Amino acid sequence: MKTTALITIVFMMAGCQGTPSRYSELPNVDPNVMAFIVNDASDQLQKKYPAANANFQFDLKCGAFGHALEEKLRAQGYAVGDGGTPIRYSLDLYSANSPRLLLSIGDSQWTRLYNVENDVTKVGGAWAIWENEKNGQ
Repeated sequence: MKTTALITIVFMMAGCQGTPSRYSELPNVDPNVMAFIVNDASDQLQKKYPAANANFQFDLKCGAFGHALEEKLRAQGYAVGDGGTPIRYSLDLYSANSPRLLLSIGDSQWTRLYNVENDVTKVGGAWAIWENEKNGQ
């Protein structure tokens, strides 16, 4: 019960953070942690956006996480370039061993918390996804 309440509070706080203006990320993220989060994010993107129908655009000034995610998406067959759905992100540290990813993809926001213990990264809960409705749809 405590865990469920904590996860709910974490996601509510993440939702209050707002849309990242472009990107932000932690400096010196362990490569294994970064790879885990990139793989997790790309797996989630595949569920929502089939590669044949999606085109994404990253800010040219994005950091290591953005470049790694862009590379992973290209390897999975996604079109990445100008005119695509913009992806912005924030990879921050919620607590000492808990990185948090906030993705802004077009009009939706996705966030997830991770836990790192003894050099092992695990998801800290389900993805929280907010879809902004357009034109009352």
